[in-house]
Amino acid sequence: MKGFYQPAGVVGLVGWAWILMIALFSLIMQLEVTHFNVWTGGSLIVFFVVAGFAIFRRRVEIDDAGFAHFTQLFSPQRLSVRITGLHQVQFTKNAILFQYNGDHYYFKLSKAIYAELKQRIEDTNA
Repeated sequence: MKGFYQPAGVVGLVGWAWILMIALFSLIMQLEVTHFNVWTGGSLIVFFVVAGFAIFRRRVEIDDAGFAHFTQLFSPQRLSVRITGLHQVQFTKNAILFQYNGDHYYFKLSKAIYAELKQRIEDTNA
């Protein structure tokens, strides 16, 4: 099963704040010059490309072997976690907080992936 995720908490908030700064730059250029110019258009295009990259590059795939593979934003490698190896798992409304190999992770997941991962974790703990 495949879907999308975003880092939750402060990490996700800071990351999206930097991306929104590009849109803010575009808005400031529009208001300062009072007409659409090359700087406004260029920064708006950069914003859409970066925002699209940040949304669609972060993918998660749950396979039948019991692994969840998280494709990271700027890394060619992916984070692969064994579902049975997750510790201190906590579920919130649409996010999961867990510890794996001593590192803490907090991800917001799409609804289908959230339900599938929650079901698999509950099945392994039962």
